[in-house]
Amino acid sequence: MEDQARLVRVLLSALLEPGMVHAHELLAEHSPAQILARFRDGRLPDALTSAVGSRLAGRDPLDVANRILDDTTRLDARVLIPTDDEWPSRLDDLAALDSGPGSHGPPLCLWARGPLHLRETLERSVSIVGARHATSYGLLMAGELAYGVADRGWGVVSGGAQGIDTAAHKGALAAEGPTVTVLACGVERSYPPRNERLFAAIAACGIVLSEWPPGSLPLRHRFLIRNRLIDVSVGIGKRFARFPSRVCC
Repeated sequence: MEDQARLVRVLLSALLEPGMVHAHELLAEHSPAQILARFRDGRLPDALTSAVGSRLAGRDPLDVANRILDDTTRLDARVLIPTDDEWPSRLDDLAALDSGPGSHGPPLCLWARGPLHLRETLERSVSIVGARHATSYGLLMAGELAYGVADRGWGVVSGGAQGIDTAAHKGALAAEGPTVTVLACGVERSYPPRNERLFAAIAACGIVLSEWPPGSLPLRHRFLIRNRLIDVSVGIGKRFARFPSRVCC
């Protein structure tokens, strides 16, 4: 049952954008075995049929999910679902947002690369985010702030973007402290590409995190969806620092 639950969440994550209310309704109303049977027989709710059809493209749903799990293993990553000990319980608070079209509730599952325990890292963490086109002063302050936080054993969570995000991750790494980068694409992708070495360093001693399966592209709308994870997952419940454009640009 546990394996089927993971398989179903992986499949839904591959075929739908994260947090869709209809996916959560399907999980609440049917067992994993029943959901897999509905995929095979084409008996999905109308609201999901159109969304799933183009991405499934006639492929066997079990084959799609198993291929993703194989890719995850090959990347030395892992899939987390809400029953796992690593699952950050704060993400369940996103259910309050799962109330209508365009809303995005809790992730169906998460992909993680890196040696740290995700829930334990996020329990004592802050997020530092800001402008991509930052001044040298803004970059310096973000790096120093992240260094001080990480040096005290707190995790630094950010989005891996150019500018303030990059400075925050580098500051945490310089302090040899924990850092988590939350991506809007698969955990094997380096976006922006110039941060390839940074992401490799985070994967080696921190966590690279995403709610999209391996192979997923960094599409524009996914960055906005991704941001809600940074907002709710950190230990103090809010961003510790956000560097606005008037300071950093």
